[in-house]
Amino acid sequence: MKQEFLTRIETGKWFEVKGKYGATYAVKLKANARIIGHIDALWLSYNDQESMTIEEYSEKDWTYEGGIFVIQGAGVYHFGSFEADDDSIYDDGYNIIERKMFDVIIKNAPDGLIEEVELKEVWSKLINEAVLGFDILEVQN
Repeated sequence: MKQEFLTRIETGKWFEVKGKYGATYAVKLKANARIIGHIDALWLSYNDQESMTIEEYSEKDWTYEGGIFVIQGAGVYHFGSFEADDDSIYDDGYNIIERKMFDVIIKNAPDGLIEEVELKEVWSKLINEAVLGFDILEVQN
């Protein structure tokens, strides 16, 4: 099952994930081309912005069984965090500065995970509450 899932996301694939408390996430998963079994991920959400992340799952950190992606650990960069630092994507009123968010994501995402045009398109769908049109992925972590 693991290898089939890696093949499915080999070139990168978007999924829609429903959170525990009603949040919707657009999640891009891509098999890492350099490290066998590793997956790079981008988690975006308009209604749970603080949870937005770039993640890396090593082979031991995930499984895929019965259609469920199970995360047991990850390297995580919380670009959606409200912490004030140079990479903060918020203004003083905690509103997202889109240009800054796009720059931070592109700068910190692993090579080949996301392109700016694709990022803007998916973010636009999220903020306009449009149908994402992605396969649904059940996630446990």
